[in-house]
Amino acid sequence: MAQLITLQQAVDEFHVGIATLYRYMIKDQLRRYKQGGRESRGTRTFIDRAELRRLLKPQLVGPVKRGPLRRSGYVRTAGWQAQRERRLIKAKRREDETDKDWAARRDAELAGAQDLARRRRRR
Repeated sequence: MAQLITLQQAVDEFHVGIATLYRYMIKDQLRRYKQGGRESRGTRTFIDRAELRRLLKPQLVGPVKRGPLRRSGYVRTAGWQAQRERRLIKAKRREDETDKDWAARRDAELAGAQDLARRRRRR
């Protein structure tokens, strides 16, 4: 005889998400049982504990195919590029210009680098 449990009991006992249970029910891998009707406060959904245990049982799979090594998940962002460009701008100082001219040129280049980073982020 089937031992029916509510969806919340299944989530607590088997440590699966409620969305996973609904996905199994939609794909007809897990049978649902409903109780209640119009006159009651609503319907409740039940599932069979043994059927869920069979569905979640670890299954044997084939050998793992090893491909080429992938790069790490580190993603360079536009902000990172702007910081890099700022460092490059700082390094470019001409010997023949005054501090005031260098600061004005550096600020203009920095504004251009930030504008470029903003445009890259919009893509």
